Amino acid sequence: MSTENLSSDKIIFRLRKAVGVDNDVKLAKLLGYKSTGTISQWRTGNVPDGVISKISQISGKSFDELKYGNLPTVQESNTNYGSPYIRQVMTMMADMDEEMQKDICLSVEKEKLLRDLLRQKESKEKAG
Repeated sequence: MSTENLSSDKIIFRLRKAVGVDNDVKLAKLLGYKSTGTISQWRTGNVPDGVISKISQISGKSFDELKYGNLPTVQESNTNYGSPYIRQVMTMMADMDEEMQKDICLSVEKEKLLRDLLRQKESKEKAG
């Protein structure tokens, strides 16, 4: 592994790429920061492993891919997201404040629960 790939700028670039945002402002918002000040501090020091782990969880990319630069090609990356809608939603949410992000997540969770319950009901009706 090259130490060149461990530079904070390169890690931040990989984090942004992994979640489909094109600038530090959107990355900061996605991570719940009000400004890019924290990200600017990382550029002169190190990106915390906890942040890399969080982006790993959000994006589905491995910690090692994000930290060390072993990201797949763009074509492979697009298939890892499963859907262009996921990238679109992540980009939109990056522009929202944390409270709105929480509200959206709660709404999606409720919708998923409702759909799961409806599927279960339909399955029971078909079986019985």
